[in-house]
Amino acid sequence: MGTSKSYKPTSKSNPSLGTLSAYISRISRNPTPSNHQLLKVINKFIDHAGGKQKIIKGQSAVHGKAGVKTAGRIGSFFSDAYQKGIEKTLLDAGIGVLEGKTIKEVIDFLTTYLTEESVTLDDTAARTATRQILEDITKNVDDIDELEQFLNSKDNLYLDEVLVKYFGIYLYESISTRFYEKILNEKPSSYDSFFRRIKQFVIENTKNFHRRNNITKIDWNGKEGDDMNIQLVETHRSDM
Repeated sequence: MGTSKSYKPTSKSNPSLGTLSAYISRISRNPTPSNHQLLKVINKFIDHAGGKQKIIKGQSAVHGKAGVKTAGRIGSFFSDAYQKGIEKTLLDAGIGVLEGKTIKEVIDFLTTYLTEESVTLDDTAARTATRQILEDITKNVDDIDELEQFLNSKDNLYLDEVLVKYFGIYLYESISTRFYEKILNEKPSSYDSFFRRIKQFVIENTKNFHRRNNITKIDWNGKEGDDMNIQLVETHRSDM
């Protein structure tokens, strides 16, 4: 699942967290909740985060700030990699001597380079999502030369797909980090399937945004990239 820290949600200072916690407890009785129920989870989580506007403006301490910032860095790094090559981009980023570096070492370096230190749960969600994306990109390559060849074989749609999936994993991690221990304790028999269902739904919800919006030829290094990252965060909110 990617979660690494124990977190016990409390509703004393934020009633919306209590509402979300109670709802997740209720629907987790069914290991395969409906799309409608899962959309409600997303909406209630965004309410808990302070609402759509706070998330978009980076004013939420719960969700959005770390994700948008990290997505911009991912987009910028891989845009540079397409233009200058992965080796030059890694060297410019400060990886040091490339000879003998394993793919795991590259992933470790980029995870740290592209994300903030995991101080908050939001930071942790962004870092976990980044690592999962990097592992997905490199799953069929054994060294940096093969990674270069792999990226060269992809068109400009590939970076868009990477960022779309990143935002799906990021939102999922933001939710699951806060509730995985609660559900594990309350519903151990449905724990795995319940969270697997949430992850599938969230990622698919993000992919639907990609299908509805032409996000090719985006300048991920500039304002256009910032605006698209915000829209990707926003797309999860659906009024019901």
